[in-house]
Amino acid sequence: MSKPKIAFIGLGIMGGPMAKNVLDAGYDVIGYNRSQEPIREHVEAGGDGATSAAQAPAWGDPAWGDVTITCLPGFSSRRNRDTPRGRHPRGRRFR
Repeated sequence: MSKPKIAFIGLGIMGGPMAKNVLDAGYDVIGYNRSQEPIREHVEAGGDGATSAAQAPAWGDPAWGDVTITCLPGFSSRRNRDTPRGRHPRGRRFR
C-alpha cells in the first residue's frame, strides 16, 4: 500500500515544521501559504509548492490530496466569501 499524499495549507510557525516532519518521514507533501517565503523553504526541504490554496488538495489531478491539513492563524483566513463577516456558518458570532 502506498503512503497517502499530504497537502498542507498554511506553512507558518506551526504548519511549516509539521510539513517538514511529514516530508522527513518519507511522504509526498505539497504546501501553500499566502506569503511566498514559506513555500520556497518548503520546496528547498524537498516538498512541492502550490500556487493557490485550491491547488494544494488537488495537486494536479482530482485523485491527489489523500489528506489535507490546514494550519491557519484565525477564522478570517479560512472564511469563504459566502460567509458574512464575523459570523460562523452556523450563526455563532466570533469576537
